[in-house]
Amino acid sequence: MSRIVVFGATGLTGRMTVEALLRRGVRPVLAGRDRARLGALAAELGGDLETAQASAEDPASITAVLKKDGVLVTTVGPFSRFGSAAAEAAIAARAHYVDSAGEPSFNRRIIEDYGPRAAAAGVVMLPAFAPEWVLGSVAGALALEEAGHEAVRVDTGYFVVDA
Repeated sequence: MSRIVVFGATGLTGRMTVEALLRRGVRPVLAGRDRARLGALAAELGGDLETAQASAEDPASITAVLKKDGVLVTTVGPFSRFGSAAAEAAIAARAHYVDSAGEPSFNRRIIEDYGPRAAAAGVVMLPAFAPEWVLGSVAGALALEEAGHEAVRVDTGYFVVDA
């Protein structure tokens, strides 16, 4: 199994991600900026989980934690401010990338700016893997699959309406 690093492990979404992985028998690396909080979380969740200090303001510190063909799951937001470091690090390390971003402008940046670089590096980038976005992404993928070779793109819109 690939090495999975959860960046932002001590935050709410990061912790939920770590707990979900543990329930499935996966032992991720807990990464974040506060070594003491990482250690406390590792002790609480089993004691022998690997931890790594990394900062969203220092892409090299994130890259240092990753391994080629590993997976970086990042929950560090707001992504418009802190997300680029993780995306850069994943590409540099040739690690696959998953984020929980809910910010359309950042999701667009992942697809348009980082996507081509990631593809050239053999890296998969999966942005917006959060509950509010996943259903639309899955529906779009299924629509493309059903449409066949002639379809090359699906745009999914999310709207807020007063009920």
